[in-house]
Amino acid sequence: MRCVGDRGYSSLTCGEYEVASEDRTVSGNNNDLNIPEIAENFIRERNLAKEDIYEIAFQDVGPEAYFILTAESLFRVNAETGALEEEIKLSSITRAEISAMVGGGVFEIYMNKTFKEVARFSNTRMKSFGRIVKLINEYIKEQRIKDEGEAERDISCPTCKRPLPDRDAICPFCLNKKK
Repeated sequence: MRCVGDRGYSSLTCGEYEVASEDRTVSGNNNDLNIPEIAENFIRERNLAKEDIYEIAFQDVGPEAYFILTAESLFRVNAETGALEEEIKLSSITRAEISAMVGGGVFEIYMNKTFKEVARFSNTRMKSFGRIVKLINEYIKEQRIKDEGEAERDISCPTCKRPLPDRDAICPFCLNKKK
């Protein structure tokens, strides 16, 4: 049985895990990140170097928030006020994953035996949240993040700029369907 917290509940128990539910994606390597102004202000206030930012993801389902991944923490920043809503130390996470839903996904983390729904997002944001999960799981294995630098241009169509279903895939919107 798969357990996913519902936005209407603050927490529930599912098997051996306690489930805690909470509620613009920018993707790329740390040199190519297009950092929104709210996130930029937060980064400046925290004295974080732009080189230390691995990914920025935007939660577009539920309360809007930016997720900023650094080498040691995942920050949740309110998209309207720029206030820090939550800081999760990567060292406290034992597993991170995405549950695919119809039209979007749920970003989930496990901290020992505690399960937490961190964000809900649309399919448009799947690549950035997927990259955050990949980098967090890499941190869990290696105790550090090795960034290969997947720039946005590598995962979006060069013609229409829409996200591609897979890396180096043919864009389904630009494909000549008459052939």
